[in-house]
Amino acid sequence: MTDRPINAGAIWPSYGRVLRYAAVVVGVALVPVLLWKLSDVVLLTVGAVLLATLIEVVAEPLERWTPLPGWSRLVVAGLVVLGLFGLAAWVFGSQLASELTDVTERATAAVDQLREHLDRSGIGRTILERAGSTDVSVMATGREALALGVSALEGLVVMAISAVYLVAQPEPYRHGIALLFPPRAHGRVYAALDEVWRTLRLWLLGQLTQMLIIGLLTTFVVWLIGVHSPLALGLIAFVAEFVPYLGPILAAVPALLVAFTQSPELALWTLGGYLAIHQVEGNIVTPLIQRRLIVIPPALMLIGIAAVGSLFGTVGVLFAGPIVAMLYAGIRQLYVRDALDEEV
Repeated sequence: MTDRPINAGAIWPSYGRVLRYAAVVVGVALVPVLLWKLSDVVLLTVGAVLLATLIEVVAEPLERWTPLPGWSRLVVAGLVVLGLFGLAAWVFGSQLASELTDVTERATAAVDQLREHLDRSGIGRTILERAGSTDVSVMATGREALALGVSALEGLVVMAISAVYLVAQPEPYRHGIALLFPPRAHGRVYAALDEVWRTLRLWLLGQLTQMLIIGLLTTFVVWLIGVHSPLALGLIAFVAEFVPYLGPILAAVPALLVAFTQSPELALWTLGGYLAIHQVEGNIVTPLIQRRLIVIPPALMLIGIAAVGSLFGTVGVLFAGPIVAMLYAGIRQLYVRDALDEEV
């Protein structure tokens, strides 16, 4: 039996491949951990991309109808966005502030009344005991939200500055993402990024349209029913609509509490009004918008919201819609269309 010399040069490449595969597996396994550890950075990035998309959406009509060069269109679009927020604050600011204060005070009073009613019965006391501490204060919740607002303002400044850089020079960031993949995949990566941007743009257009319609409709309905502070309740509905499916349900809670402080009958009318609004939304508004813009399956969106909320916490739910839209577009482009060769 003859001993053959070991060819170290032949064995080392196989070890090298194993090490590379192991490094890839470890890297993929660490992605969820990194996302959790850097959740604030991820959410700031998503917010910056959203703001950049909004500026781009506003700048697009300027590109069609004006001879302004690229950089000036973006400046004008940014000023238009800021001007709209400023105009709304100037026109409705004082009234909104007083109505929001009224909503907070009435919601606090409604919670106290409900607690008193529950405390009068054995079942009610059991419910209160199971719920934990009965010292629940809407005002305390509001103060906590105000404290969080300070850090949120800092994050908003970071998102705004980042959005300006993204929308002014997007190519370096696109190229940087493509460099994370092999050269042969760069074309597919660029196509996927274009598809993600298109999907996010259409989703944002549809969501803003839906938010405006539901906000105006809610303001009119609660004013017609006779609930106090219709402008503030309409604003709450407008903002809550940004979170698909779950936001409108949460927006009804302060309206019902405010109506309950006026009379239980008015609370029932308010409940009926909100149910009617969401019937109009589900059967008329949403189908018309999705027919012209983009359709994301409702179950997929709800599961995505739950997953994003579990990964990033309550604040992450606010960005769950755009995150799901971007992942949906990326998977369709990179996996369904390219890897499986399916038409989508």
